[in-house]
Amino acid sequence: KAEETVLSALGDMRSRDGWTLEPQECSVYKRFQGKHLYSQNRRDENVQTPKVFSHQTLPDIEINIASKDEIIPTESMSDLLDDAVEKLCLMIINDLFTSICNRQSSAFAELNVERRVSEGCKVTSFNIKSEKDSIDSFLGAMMKEIQRFYHKGATEGEVKAAKRKLSMQMREFVHHIGSSTEFAIDSLMESEMIEEPYIRIDSKVEALDDLSENAVTTEMVNHRMKDLLEMFARFGETNAPKPSSYFISGPRALNKERVDGLDALLRKRYSDDDLQRLFESQNAANHPPRPGDADNSIIGSTTSTTTSTIPTTITSSTSGSS
Repeated sequence: KAEETVLSALGDMRSRDGWTLEPQECSVYKRFQGKHLYSQNRRDENVQTPKVFSHQTLPDIEINIASKDEIIPTESMSDLLDDAVEKLCLMIINDLFTSICNRQSSAFAELNVERRVSEGCKVTSFNIKSEKDSIDSFLGAMMKEIQRFYHKGATEGEVKAAKRKLSMQMREFVHHIGSSTEFAIDSLMESEMIEEPYIRIDSKVEALDDLSENAVTTEMVNHRMKDLLEMFARFGETNAPKPSSYFISGPRALNKERVDGLDALLRKRYSDDDLQRLFESQNAANHPPRPGDADNSIIGSTTSTTTSTIPTTITSSTSGSS
């Protein structure tokens, strides 16, 4: 009945947000007709200087770096498995970012992946914001963690904790939003635009949950982590993916010297010893010794009690079929 409602609604509509619909075939055509400069295809270019916006009403400094890549339709169980792995990567990274942000006021950092179907591309963005007096130390901590994830990977405990949390969030999302007709229409339109099979969100979440729990390994997560973070961990390096956009905004005091200093922090590389110590520290935090154990045996524990927003978890996925 829900699918009949969706098809009927599409048939009745002549336009939605600039999209042209053909009632007879319920087909949707993309608005964007140009060609994107995909980041993976621009490895031989130099990173451009950031576009800077300053205004006296802006109290904090904000940095945004984004890449564009081709949308790969979800057409098989293997594609859905890739989706589950990417969701876990984002959960692990953003949970750690949030725990760092909680240590200081007015701080925010997030890595996000979003399929912008109307633009015909997938956008991966890294956003960070902090007070002007603390942005340097905050940015340094974030870049150090990004390089740790890229070179050393996530710990076993981080992956286990992310699996539990992702399962809970996806089921909560279905309960609150997944049954809405508007969400179903948007999902069907998105599938039509990139010519991939349509699957109801409840069926997709069930498949993703099963794959995440039973098929995804720590090795798979860390392999995807390297692809996801390469542009940010190797920012400015030769033969690394180049950003599609690079912005820095802040107060009037954001002069060229200040911008150059922030840019240098993005290009800073930490030693292997520093990254190994960070990995071991995080691994120890995930496996604290049980009180009273003479052999100091370890158990897994959830590393973070912070929560990512439900829309971020879902929109960073691809709508598709198993």
